[in-house]
Amino acid sequence: MAISASVIFCDDIRVEGNGKLILIGLYPADLVPGFLPQMMTLSIWVRLRGLAPGAHNARFTLGVNGVTQTEAEVALVAPESKEANLSIIGLPIELKDYGRITFSLAGFPGGETVHEELPIVPSPVSATVAGANR
Repeated sequence: MAISASVIFCDDIRVEGNGKLILIGLYPADLVPGFLPQMMTLSIWVRLRGLAPGAHNARFTLGVNGVTQTEAEVALVAPESKEANLSIIGLPIELKDYGRITFSLAGFPGGETVHEELPIVPSPVSATVAGANR
């Protein structure tokens, strides 16, 4: 079975005592920074479907505009007859310019890779103000 995934970029992920997750500051379509350059933290939640039950090791890569900023090995467990969930919390990321944040998760059987992107775009308000100042 092919692996498919849902990937959500957000500011933070918190875990309640009962195991529920709280995703804070979700980026539904793009990231609009207040200013550039800046350092920020980014969290990523992934739900994997089609992964064989049991323990798996994978490697994630997070980059901005083609430059890798973070790489790490992750261990995850796919429960029997359920999706596997992965929370990656508080990754430091440097934004120097508009463009794209890229996330990849690889190392699965069959060489499959999960890949998702988040555009970094200027605020419509700052673009309007900049146009008015010409």
